[in-house]
Amino acid sequence: MVFSNLKKALESMGSNLNRVVNMIIFLKNMDYWGKMNAVYREFVKSCPTRAAIGIQNLNKTYQTEIVNVIAYKVAK
Repeated sequence: MVFSNLKKALESMGSNLNRVVNMIIFLKNMDYWGKMNAVYREFVKSCPTRAAIGIQNLNKTYQTEIVNVIAYKVAK
């Protein structure tokens, strides 16, 4: 769900997942890394630099949070 939401958010701003240059993924439980990685590969084809970090005090509602750096072309 988090990657679907990210994809929709980027597309609503005229961007896409192929423009992500860096991604930091926070996981509430690192046991979910394999599952997260499989979903990641479905959505992200450009292979940006990334880190997956286990964090216990993540928002109670979520299992995953993502921070991105997006490259974009400035219109002239």
